[in-house]
Amino acid sequence: MRRALLLFGGASFLCGCVRDNRDDCLFPLRLQFSYTYNREGRDLFSAEVEQVRLYLFDSRSGELKASTVARSKDLGPDNTFTWNVAPGSYHAVAWGCSEGERYRVLLSERFPQSRLSIQTLSDGSSVEQKPEHLWYEIGRGLIVTGELQAPHPMDLHKLSNDVRVEVSGLRDEQFPRLSCTISASNGTYDFEGRTRDENPVVWLPESSRESDRSIHKFTVLRLAEGDDSRLHVEVLPDDSGRGLSGVIFDGSLSELLSANPAVDLDLDDEFVIRLESQLQPDGNFSVAIFVNDWHVIDMNGGL
Repeated sequence: MRRALLLFGGASFLCGCVRDNRDDCLFPLRLQFSYTYNREGRDLFSAEVEQVRLYLFDSRSGELKASTVARSKDLGPDNTFTWNVAPGSYHAVAWGCSEGERYRVLLSERFPQSRLSIQTLSDGSSVEQKPEHLWYEIGRGLIVTGELQAPHPMDLHKLSNDVRVEVSGLRDEQFPRLSCTISASNGTYDFEGRTRDENPVVWLPESSRESDRSIHKFTVLRLAEGDDSRLHVEVLPDDSGRGLSGVIFDGSLSELLSANPAVDLDLDDEFVIRLESQLQPDGNFSVAIFVNDWHVIDMNGGL
């Protein structure tokens, strides 16, 4: 019995403070990270998320109280992070990402005004392709008192997608002139995890040619039903302004993806769009469009 009392006293001391004013003391806030909302149906946090940027706001005033970075490689096997903070009631915002600089936090001293934004090029609207993803979660009303508490679960939700566009059926001289872009008003988020952009950003791909097709790889932020995301695929004129040119596809990206009944825009994060064109001697063409190997539409037009 005496040994049990000693152990209990030791545990209390770890969370105690020897000052008269406990407001000056720091106590552990324990957060347990996971990423389970995915097609695999298992926790992929350790495999995919390199680090978590954490921001702590007073739950009543919205005032920023602390921030830190938790790197996945430094966490234990259960992905629990211990953050020593002053006693209080908090909202903890977590942005999961790689250790690159694709995403920048526009931090305010208040919760409602804080933003996270994609890094654009010098024109202020174009986004260079980088395969860096983004996750988000918020823990609301977390109470820190100094007493031992179970870790608060932070199951991150992925906010980014890989989109691969493959275009075949072009002539050799047309491949170098093929332009493929995605535009969407999804480049900035508030700390509630909601998109805040009024002006769209233009996502630029990493492009290459493989055998008889042109490959365009994008890593874009969240796509959703009814958004303004748009895929534009066009063969541009040659330097003399001649040669076959014209738009192959220009339309809603989210609607195109959702034409595959197996696609869930909230759950899926990898999409392959194939545009298989057939050019005719008179300049007319037809395009068969596939989304994740599902034949979704046939289109006719002319170059």
